[in-house]
Formats: sequence, C-alpha cells, structure tokens
Amino acid sequence: AFGDGPRAYPERFRHSFDFVVCFDVMVHMDLHTMYKTLKRIRALLKPTGKAFISTANLATPDGWARFERQRRASVGGFCFVTPDAVKTLLDHADLDILCTSKPDPANTYYHRDFLALLAPKSAASSAADPPPMCEPRVSQQAAA
Repeated sequence: AFGDGPRAYPERFRHSFDFVVCFDVMVHMDLHTMYKTLKRIRALLKPTGKAFISTANLATPDGWARFERQRRASVGGFCFVTPDAVKTLLDHADLDILCTSKPDPANTYYHRDFLALLAPKSAASSAADPPPMCEPRVSQQAAA
C-alpha cells in the first residue's frame, strides 16, 4: 500500500490521518476489493483516528429490493453484502466498529445501506459487546 508504485501511497501518509471517509464507494466493490480498501484505511489512520464507511446492505428492506431489481453486480450497480460479512472484513483489517446504522424508512441510506464509524483496534477492544447504533443528530434548524 505504501511505496513508489503507481497505486502506492507515499510513506508520509502512513498513520497520518485523523479521519477517512469512504461514502458511496464500497457499494461498487466486491469483497476482495473492499478488504484491500479497509486495510488501506487502517494503514492511513492515526492510532486515535476514525473512519466512516458505507456498504450496500442485503439485509435491509430497500437493499433487498434493489438487489432483486439488479440483474448482476457491476461497477455501475451495487455489490451487495451483509453487515456480518463486513464485520468479518473489518476484524481482519484490524478495525473496530464504534457504532452502526439501523434500518429506518425515513432515511434512504439507513434503509438501504450499512453505515459504520470505525477506529483502529486497540488492546482494550472487546468483541464480546455488539457495537451500539449511531444516533442521528438533527440540527435545531432542520428540526424547526
């Protein structure tokens, strides 16, 4: 992931980012590409860094509906996964889930995708407890 090659990141980027966003990108990746991307995200994050990802979610109502309409996986379409598959990739990429989305018919992304806030694994990590659901925040202006 680091070095001088055409797809390599400069060494100065290793563990140098506070936050990495990968939104509406992984929905177009197969599992192998997704895993490589997650490992790169982990290599870019500072030990206290965070990352936000979104994947297509076969287990949500709108995710399943879109899957049924789509004839095959393609870059122009979605590559569907389940949260359990993503969690397995994250575990092997040395990333912890801080919180995740839950299906919500009032929000297209929550009702179709799997969204997760991540952090590098630490010695204090505990796989025994499931990650909490992320609580959406509504600004006062939006609520009025």
